Amino acid sequence: MGELRGKDPYNATFDLLYEEDNAVGMVDFYGTEEHVIKFLCRPEQNVCTDGLMGAGKPHPRVFGAFLAYWANTFVKKIA
Repeated sequence: MGELRGKDPYNATFDLLYEEDNAVGMVDFYGTEEHVIKFLCRPEQNVCTDGLMGAGKPHPRVFGAFLAYWANTFVKKIA
């Protein structure tokens, strides 16, 4: 982002937050489906979302993420 704005990353990030009145989202991808299954098989794990409810452009995780995950991962592969 800093390179796109011609600034150092720190200032570019805070400028964007200021310009958008803190209404900025981020999507991050990590690991593989196998990683997720290993995490979920541990007894201390739970499932939640950090997607925010509210007006504007909600993240897709807010709507249907859990149903899609459970259907695709466990119902089809484990059952």
